[in-house]
Amino acid sequence: MILHICGNLAAGKTTTVELLQPRLRWPCVPVGRVRNAVQDEFDTWRVVERLWAIWDSPDRTPGRSGIWLSTGFNGRELNLLETAVPDHLYRVWLTASPAILRARLQARPDRSGGYWPYVETFTSLQESLLAYDARTRRLPWTPHLICDTGILSPEAVTQAIMDGIGG
Repeated sequence: MILHICGNLAAGKTTTVELLQPRLRWPCVPVGRVRNAVQDEFDTWRVVERLWAIWDSPDRTPGRSGIWLSTGFNGRELNLLETAVPDHLYRVWLTASPAILRARLQARPDRSGGYWPYVETFTSLQESLLAYDARTRRLPWTPHLICDTGILSPEAVTQAIMDGIGG
């Protein structure tokens, strides 16, 4: 099973994964960290596609399942999902109000450095994605579960995901 934790910058994706991993004992692949290690956008998605093939199984055990962490809005990611749709994908979209997301991103330490293949800054990328959080633009995919991290605690989000995947 591929558990895709996605959402805007500062939506709580990493916090959620940190709580899920000890419970599931599944590996996590943050796409941004893969991109930093590989330092090539095309190679990044070839790596992700290979991971999906390994994890695309009804078997929900470590080694056959994993957590894929990304915003879920990258164009290459969307194209890949259209051409190689995993059979066993459970997508969780984390969201919060635009005001909460902006405040969380501003409170983070400086994010300069690392491989960032986009023209946008972190802030401008977040702003472009806020239309989804404000519900003025439809998501380009259908989530299995939507969690508002501005309302739900990280523990409640984690439990909702566990309930959703039957864990």
